[in-house]
Amino acid sequence: CAVFSTFNLPLVHDDATDDRLWMSVRWRHYWERDIWIVPIHRPGLVGHWTAAIIKLKTLKIHHFNSFTD
Repeated sequence: CAVFSTFNLPLVHDDATDDRLWMSVRWRHYWERDIWIVPIHRPGLVGHWTAAIIKLKTLKIHHFNSFTD
């Protein structure tokens, strides 16, 4: 399982080079994990966090949002 961090998102937002982004994430070996957990910030009036669970073997994505009915 790999838990992604929002730490590197500013690099993506600021159009960092591929080399710069790679230097920041290469040691985590995300691509070698079967399941990814990705935090997602939902901005807005009540900004909150949700999470996506990505299962690479089954090609499924599950999105968890505490504000849904």
